[in-house]
Amino acid sequence: MISSYQAQVEWIQKIHTTLRSPAMDRFFIGWGYAGSFAFVMIVVALVWYLLNRKIGVKLFYIMILSGVTNMALKAAFDLPRPCQVDSSIGLICLSSPGFPSGAAQTAILFGGIAVLECRKRIYKILGILFALFLSFSRIYLGVHYFTDVFGGWIVGAILLFVYWKLFPKFERGWKIWAFLFPALLLLIERHFIHSFWAGLGVAVGLLLQSRAKDTSMPKWGIRIGQAWSVIFGAFFLLTLKRTLPAYGPIFGIGFGFWFSFLGAWLITKVHTRLSSR
Repeated sequence: MISSYQAQVEWIQKIHTTLRSPAMDRFFIGWGYAGSFAFVMIVVALVWYLLNRKIGVKLFYIMILSGVTNMALKAAFDLPRPCQVDSSIGLICLSSPGFPSGAAQTAILFGGIAVLECRKRIYKILGILFALFLSFSRIYLGVHYFTDVFGGWIVGAILLFVYWKLFPKFERGWKIWAFLFPALLLLIERHFIHSFWAGLGVAVGLLLQSRAKDTSMPKWGIRIGQAWSVIFGAFFLLTLKRTLPAYGPIFGIGFGFWFSFLGAWLITKVHTRLSSR
């Protein structure tokens, strides 16, 4: 195992010798943010409210499941990152374990869902390129070994199967599964309690949304307002959660409820009021 890691460190050093420059460093550091929770939630909100609500909801659930699964596997394997072993190869470094790569899971999921759901070839190609660049960025930055990325690909592929083959089987009884899903997250990783509360908030929001008289997608202007309302409100609630950790469950439920219903509902109500004047 040690010799395998040492060989991978040498491969990363060879990559740096061949490719490193200030411009390439900035480029891949930027790509590194594409694997962050913030980026993932922005993409989910844009898909949910601008493109396709059904896909957006499924995307939200699979990305939350991916995050919780990744944390559980990292804790179970507890393997170091390259930058933790040799700080000279790390452009950035994180304190958490390295295997499997969560960014690689995100890469496979986003890329795979683009291939499966998008009709135009250009979007499929962009999805594949996104997956490749995000995965390679983790190696270039020195935060993951090749084996970390490969492990993330395997986990991501399993989750992609869950998204494509298993999620449709739950659609008929989705109201029950929406409330059971947070409990499933606790079974996978009991320390990831904030996802439990967020999942409950989402379930309540989806239930209220399903009872709305008009469930069709609104006009583009309203959709854009809904998406940005959801994004800014969600990150405001997450900021409050970090500032006031004692109220974590309240902000967790609030995050899920705002994301799935309240943030968009308020924009619709404001637009209706202004239009009636």
